[in-house]
Amino acid sequence: MLIGRDLRLPSDFLVGCPTDAPPSSEEYLQDVQAHFEVMHRSAREQVNLPTEKMKTRYDTRDTEHRFNEGDTVWFWNPTRYKRLCSKPPTATLIYAGKLQSPWDGPYTVLNRMNDIVVRIHNFLHICMKNPVPSNE
Repeated sequence: MLIGRDLRLPSDFLVGCPTDAPPSSEEYLQDVQAHFEVMHRSAREQVNLPTEKMKTRYDTRDTEHRFNEGDTVWFWNPTRYKRLCSKPPTATLIYAGKLQSPWDGPYTVLNRMNDIVVRIHNFLHICMKNPVPSNE
């Protein structure tokens, strides 16, 4: 299709063109306008299909988390801390980078500030996380 008219093909020269009466300029303009509206509507639908698919795919994975007072949660803290590599006096500080867990906790939710922000408190002290040596 070229500017609203059918293209002339090489076979048209051999067989001949169809003998349709040429439409008046007003009819032709209305036909072209209707054809463009149909093409525009079809193109708009094709553009919206991937958007709708992406939204439904996102919504299936999206979950709303409601944390209430007293809930136990883990805190995402991706900062990396320096650790001692060996015992003093030859101790050196190193980054334990990829071996560190970005999750810290467990924490307890103290109260909710709003729908998104909550105040948390670390209820386990660092000494409670260390193993206790036994004399067996």
